Amino acid sequence: MANQEKAKRAYLTKFINGYRFTALMLLNTLIGLFILNVFFFYYFKRIDSSAPNIISQQYYGINIESIYNMNYKEMNDLLKETWSRNYMYEPFAQFKERPYKGEYVNIDNNGFRHTKNQGPWPPQSESINIFLIGGSTTFGYGVADNQTIASYLQEYLTEKLGRDVRVYNFGRGYYYSSQELFLYLQLLKSGNVPDFAIFIDGLNDFGFHQNDEPYFSNRLRELYDPDTGEMTIKLISMTSIVRGAEMVRNMIAYRLPKKNLEQKNCPEKETDENKIYHNSEVLDKVINRYLMNKKLIEANSNIFGVQPIFVWQPIPTYNYDSSYHPFLKGDFKELNYSRYGYIRMAGLIKEKPMGSNFIWCADIQKDLKKPLYIDQVHYSPSFSKLFAEVIADQLVERFNLKKYSVK
Repeated sequence: MANQEKAKRAYLTKFINGYRFTALMLLNTLIGLFILNVFFFYYFKRIDSSAPNIISQQYYGINIESIYNMNYKEMNDLLKETWSRNYMYEPFAQFKERPYKGEYVNIDNNGFRHTKNQGPWPPQSESINIFLIGGSTTFGYGVADNQTIASYLQEYLTEKLGRDVRVYNFGRGYYYSSQELFLYLQLLKSGNVPDFAIFIDGLNDFGFHQNDEPYFSNRLRELYDPDTGEMTIKLISMTSIVRGAEMVRNMIAYRLPKKNLEQKNCPEKETDENKIYHNSEVLDKVINRYLMNKKLIEANSNIFGVQPIFVWQPIPTYNYDSSYHPFLKGDFKELNYSRYGYIRMAGLIKEKPMGSNFIWCADIQKDLKKPLYIDQVHYSPSFSKLFAEVIADQLVERFNLKKYSVK
């Protein structure tokens, strides 16, 4: 009995010691992870709060001084204001650009980006009021407020007509025709009715939204499907320590030989991948959806007495000499889908024109032998200006805007 009791005590002592050791190791591990997470939190907070050298991060080895009429610091500040902002919730359309006040980027609380000589809100009846609606190219990612399509359009039309023209820039990142429809209906319901509503589309309908879902739909779907565990993974992935691990991984990857990357971009594989994007069923589905949204916009515009204008925008993979595009590298699916989608769309409107309210601008860069983009898809200041002038000239020619002129 004495030996049994002794053995039990020895076993209990061993179990307690093991438990203490395990608990201590677990506690120290958690404390270590917590300290490491706090370290990376303040490390990245310091980096994020300081002026990051976005030019060196995103444009390494590319001379962009020739594209901007700015010095190095001004360009970096502009790009920081462009890319450091977060979206916010928007009813029906899902999200929108968050109100922001900066030196180069200013977004009004009412949802539009400021133009040069921004008009009042609500719009005044004495002016010719234009709502410009589209994606990030319409918003003007990478250019200042006074270098957007909206600013140049307002300036050009005001000078051409001798009238007070006010353009309200409702361009938003990732927006496509279905989201633009919802945004437009919300604006009309609020009682803010313009004279013209211009919709700039093409890139995003093909590139990001083949399934007719806003950009963050998967995240929302995961939020309402907790059984998948995806949200837990997402929350973990947002911690500072994971961001630090990704930074270390990227540093290691940067120093590895680039042989695999070169193989990925070889012409043979690129050709095979392009067969995926040249899918007539997908492309026709996108085009038909766009045409249906166009009809819905036209019908509602007619009710409210608005003249809708539909502009098909230029993209770098259609009728543009890519040798002048230093950013057109890698596998960008949105550009591959758009390339073939544009070819199909061009054939469609050749067979069946879409009317005077449709402006085909996809070819305006065809003979331009110079850089027109400040990254993969967003327009340079000079190209934004040219694009705006083409739209303005078509408006004046097709809709007799001279009748508004006081000259």
